[in-house]
Amino acid sequence: MEGILKHMKEVTIAEAELRASLNKGDYFEPSKTLFKDYISEWLKNRRTLSPETLELFENNRRLYINPSLGHIPLSKLNAQHIEDFLTDMDEKGLGEWSIKRAFSILNAALNSAVTNTIAQAALESAWGAIVLTKQANNLFGIKGKGTAGSCTMPTTEYVNGKPVKC
Repeated sequence: MEGILKHMKEVTIAEAELRASLNKGDYFEPSKTLFKDYISEWLKNRRTLSPETLELFENNRRLYINPSLGHIPLSKLNAQHIEDFLTDMDEKGLGEWSIKRAFSILNAALNSAVTNTIAQAALESAWGAIVLTKQANNLFGIKGKGTAGSCTMPTTEYVNGKPVKC
């Protein structure tokens, strides 16, 4: 139970950060954001890191992570990409410690992205309280038709941080 409460607190904080990003107009849409842009922003927000640690993270991002993964949209990044990244580092003759360090940084950034995605679902569904979530079991407001069926209802989209009724 303690782990769930900690995770809920992280999601609540991430939700507040998402609301602030929407209001400022600097929200990153995961489906369009390249991983290199996401990880750069993620590193800018690591305020608790010492300057030396931040430099280490930046060097790993610049030398290893971005060349292999930076061109991939965040929403398309998958386990095979990570496996290829690790294999590539090993084939280049990098030491075990270098590979573990780069993976640790990558893992932390991706865990943060997952927390932000959960927060986005919470924000968009009002923690599961809106009609779209209740009637259509739709946490992200995904639009489309498929074999599982669909429903039609008005929604609000955010374009450049401003709400637009659809």
